[in-house]
Amino acid sequence: MPDNSRQERRFDLEAEKRSRRNFMLMIVGFALLAMVGGVALALWLLEPPDEDPVLPLTKVEAPVADPTGFEPFEEPEPEPEIRKPKAGIKRKLEKGDVDRGLGKIRPALNQCSAKHGAIDKTLVTVDFSVAANGRVTEAYSRTPHSNTPLGLCVAKVIRDKAKFRKTKEGLGDIRRTLTLRRTSL
Repeated sequence: MPDNSRQERRFDLEAEKRSRRNFMLMIVGFALLAMVGGVALALWLLEPPDEDPVLPLTKVEAPVADPTGFEPFEEPEPEPEIRKPKAGIKRKLEKGDVDRGLGKIRPALNQCSAKHGAIDKTLVTVDFSVAANGRVTEAYSRTPHSNTPLGLCVAKVIRDKAKFRKTKEGLGDIRRTLTLRRTSL
């Protein structure tokens, strides 16, 4: 009897291995099918539309001569106005524009240094973004000054007081390292 149960048990283990292998093959098959379907859907969605749609043919009538002998008067179509972009507005800020904007608030930045007890020539790195209207949308200081009173003060001054030239797109992800001078309050 023990020999018989061992054979049944071996048979069960082999059947279980086969069922696991078949299950894994089925999972892999469904995964491949899903990937192929996803790629086909993406290609179908990204396919550009037809550039020249087929228009139905219509019969063009020949112009009928006026019995009085006069040709019909057609007003010329007005030429569309071509708007030229303003010469003073650039597409986005340049490095010189950013430096000029920060130069205007240099005294306020130096006051942060004096107010929070920083030594002369302290370096504070800030990241900020400028909207198209020239205003700073976000500003924050980088480590090691990220959550210190000095870093928070510098970020607040840039966010509240800095003004840059207006552009069409603005500029995001600006990183500058500022050298602060200690001035007396």
